[in-house]
Amino acid sequence: MGRDYKNIVEPSDELNALVKGVAHEINNPLVAIRGNVRNIELFLEKMKPLLEDYAAEKPDLKVGQFELGEALIRLDRCMQGIKTSLARVEGMVDDFDSFAGIGNIKTTVLDLAEVVTEAYNMNESLVDSFGSLELIIEAEEPIHIEGNKLQLEQAINNLIKNAYQAIEDKSNQDESFIGRVVVTVEDVIRDGQEWVKVIVFDNGPGVPEELREKIFMPFISTKPQGRGRGIGLPHVRGIAIEHGGRLYLVDDSDEGATFILELPRAS
Repeated sequence: MGRDYKNIVEPSDELNALVKGVAHEINNPLVAIRGNVRNIELFLEKMKPLLEDYAAEKPDLKVGQFELGEALIRLDRCMQGIKTSLARVEGMVDDFDSFAGIGNIKTTVLDLAEVVTEAYNMNESLVDSFGSLELIIEAEEPIHIEGNKLQLEQAINNLIKNAYQAIEDKSNQDESFIGRVVVTVEDVIRDGQEWVKVIVFDNGPGVPEELREKIFMPFISTKPQGRGRGIGLPHVRGIAIEHGGRLYLVDDSDEGATFILELPRAS
């Protein structure tokens, strides 16, 4: 029946309600910001030819420290920056919606072994650059679960890529390091119900002790600044919850990191 994992770190059950509320509160002002940005763009589109003509007539005219023509160029850059930032925040809200379980998902009976194998095949070439990627299926096949194939592929892909990035970071720091990522699928019976575990292990640096209780919270990331925004694991957790399962971390940083996605088998 597989291994018995101890010392697990699970996210709080209250996170979903919190994230739903945050997503709702952020989205309300975003609607107004989006509308105002569009209105400003329309005004600028009509005013710009007039201002450009005026700038040609008054080449010495300045707006602050800039000539009018340069000020218009900088205004365009500012608008692009605002739109880029707006798109980023909108993307975050979409991610919040996903991992908080907002909305209904369409499910079918799936063979989880096939979903995991496809995710493994998609990532095998990536990990080859820094180490090995192994797939071990210990559960009896087929592993029937009720789920959404696309979401489950996203979840498993995310866990594998996180593991890959962990061994990549360690390899960059230590040339003698040989990375290893292992994806295991195994059965477990808990409270008289049949479950299946997708276990993703890497022998990278592990999760720092101060982050183990926070790793499933949004914007908490173990990656270097600029490489991640701390959305991936909360997103995977949201998918797990929508499928009646859970995602947790095995608290054993001395041996890298082990994340477990646990899902109920279909009756």
